[in-house]
Amino acid sequence: MQESFILYLYSFIILNLTVLSSIFFLKKNFSNRILSMYIFAHVCVLSICLLLFLSYINPHYFVFVCLPAGLVGPLLYMYIRSLFLPKETCMSPTVMLHGGVSILMFFMLIIFNFFPVSFINMTFDAAIISGSGDFPFYLKFYILIHVPFYIGVSYIWFISYSKKHAIITSMKYLYAKNFLASLIVFMIFYYVFELSQFLGIVSLFQITVIAPIVVFLLFIFLVFYAINKSPLFEHSNFQSLKTHIEHLQESDIIELTHKVEDIFLQQKLYLKSDLSLKKLAEILHVPIRTLSLYINQEKQTNFSDFVNSFRVQSAQEMLSDVSYDNYTIDAIGELSGFNSRASFYAIFKKHTGCSPKVFKTSSLCNNS
Repeated sequence: MQESFILYLYSFIILNLTVLSSIFFLKKNFSNRILSMYIFAHVCVLSICLLLFLSYINPHYFVFVCLPAGLVGPLLYMYIRSLFLPKETCMSPTVMLHGGVSILMFFMLIIFNFFPVSFINMTFDAAIISGSGDFPFYLKFYILIHVPFYIGVSYIWFISYSKKHAIITSMKYLYAKNFLASLIVFMIFYYVFELSQFLGIVSLFQITVIAPIVVFLLFIFLVFYAINKSPLFEHSNFQSLKTHIEHLQESDIIELTHKVEDIFLQQKLYLKSDLSLKKLAEILHVPIRTLSLYINQEKQTNFSDFVNSFRVQSAQEMLSDVSYDNYTIDAIGELSGFNSRASFYAIFKKHTGCSPKVFKTSSLCNNS
């Protein structure tokens, strides 16, 4: 009876999550592709658990669940970043290193599992199948430490980015906030169930049933957003989304327009790499909220893209100016206000469609 129930439950959830993963993968948005892989990683974990429970695979091979389980965290971190950053920045070596570490740990676990040393016995206990055993410690590590760690890392990055770029009124902000909050609630539930099992209140079988149901409900949350907030999953650019229903007074717009034109066109403060929305608001003597609304509504963009548009224009002028021929491309990027080579190249290509090097070469050809 229990085996049949688990079979139908897991099969139903795996099938639906596979369909959901396919739907997001077929969308052209880069963040949707990452979301698709994130969902599919859960599908792989549930599939391996189901095969093990039905004794279709040897319990000794349960260690293979650690590959998709180990990628859940890095994919979550990459997905949250992809909602706000261009593809080039999301695929930077630093971010990809997270996935590389998880894959390396997976191969180490395989070695320890099939060739256990005296002080590490990671062999899977077959008693777990009947519910009398417990999960091996490496799976406990992924669920109890690895996943919460990446939820925390993603949340810290998200809060830091949202404060720096003043995106607290955007649809993407609300979606990411609710998505991360749902994951936190899920982990709290899981910790409660783990503690309940330890105290003998619930059995392993009950956790085996409840855990996938909670995961399934979490992804139903995505379906709700896909239906009710469809622009969120159809557009890759932040500025294409409606940001807020409030509007500034006409007098505020006129006053801010003059101030901003003086700051950007005359003083060229965008050349300072540490320029932030907070600093600009202090210089203009206006509330951060007012300045953010002005940029969102009147310029139809966010603060970061607004400032970077001036920086890219400055870089284009220097790359086309023969008096800067002795400067390296990286130096021009720094003079234009970019604080790193990676961000300069990624943002320049986003705004112009080509790299700074290609732009400089074409400019030299046109000049000659």
